[in-house]
Amino acid sequence: MATDTLEFLFLGMVAMVVAAMLGGALAGRARTVGASLRACAVLAVVSAAGAYGLAHASGPQGAASYAPLLACAALLFTLVIAFCASLMARRLHARR
Repeated sequence: MATDTLEFLFLGMVAMVVAAMLGGALAGRARTVGASLRACAVLAVVSAAGAYGLAHASGPQGAASYAPLLACAALLFTLVIAFCASLMARRLHARR
């Protein structure tokens, strides 16, 4: 892989983590824990679809061959990070 492709992947992962944290914090405002989990799952699926689409669109010289792996990683990372952020937001909201 070229250096610019690795930089693209790194910046994409940073953006995904930020989106997962913000999305999880917003999901923490849901009424129940189940609703928070569902919101985090929807966010994770959207993140995986976006990662797959962007990787697939990078062409044969880019990360297209890694698109399924990147989509799976995006799904799992987003689900874990968003749900942890939503649990923290729920706890902070409950204390107020």
